Amino acid sequence: MSGWEKGIIAAIAVMMAVVAAVVIVAFSRSDSATATTYSFTIEEGTKDLIEAGITPENQPPTDLNIRVGDTLEVVNNDSTVHSYSFITVRPGETGSYTFKTPGTYVGACTVGVHTSVTIVVT
Repeated sequence: MSGWEKGIIAAIAVMMAVVAAVVIVAFSRSDSATATTYSFTIEEGTKDLIEAGITPENQPPTDLNIRVGDTLEVVNNDSTVHSYSFITVRPGETGSYTFKTPGTYVGACTVGVHTSVTIVVT
């Protein structure tokens, strides 16, 4: 094989590697672009409403269906610790989790009249 043939083969190999890298980046960007963040805010006074037997207006759902790559975020503006599924947040803090594995996640809920929450990740 002559030197110029080796050069052409090397150039083609480099071009194929560049194309493969571009395709991988494009697919990874499209996956992250379709991810959703589900954000729930626990309002100040929620604990007092629950103790008075009143259902808070903005309680999060008891069942949540999401996809791998989606994020669950819980903002706690109340005066006490709250849990939503396996995310527990102290007053004034935010907790979040990005789901990387499909499955069913069951946990406690202290934000409304229900006591548990089920999250199904597909």
